[in-house]
Amino acid sequence: MQLNHNKVLLAERFHCYIRVYYADGHYELRDENIQDYIKQNRGKSGYKHPILFENQNLYPTIDQKENLCCWINLGYIEEKNPFYIWVLQSRGLYDKAVKMYVNLKLKELIKDSC
Repeated sequence: MQLNHNKVLLAERFHCYIRVYYADGHYELRDENIQDYIKQNRGKSGYKHPILFENQNLYPTIDQKENLCCWINLGYIEEKNPFYIWVLQSRGLYDKAVKMYVNLKLKELIKDSC
């Protein structure tokens, strides 16, 4: 049963499932493999090669082949959602996410100015 969720904040890969955090403060476990999303987006260019997950771009925190890789919604950083900040900080990803967001915006500005 597919529930009507709001924005996806973070997706974590585990051996047999994906844990997905949502902006309303809940998370769900999915019996899926993140590799399926990576394969769907193979060949797509862009900053860090995001995956499309529930119609939202999620950006990898490290090399997507690494088991410790998480995928984050950089576009939601502007919202300053306390739950999102807490989730990122609890995983040691907040500073990295901010840097990634700045780099993404810089690349968009450069692309728009050309």
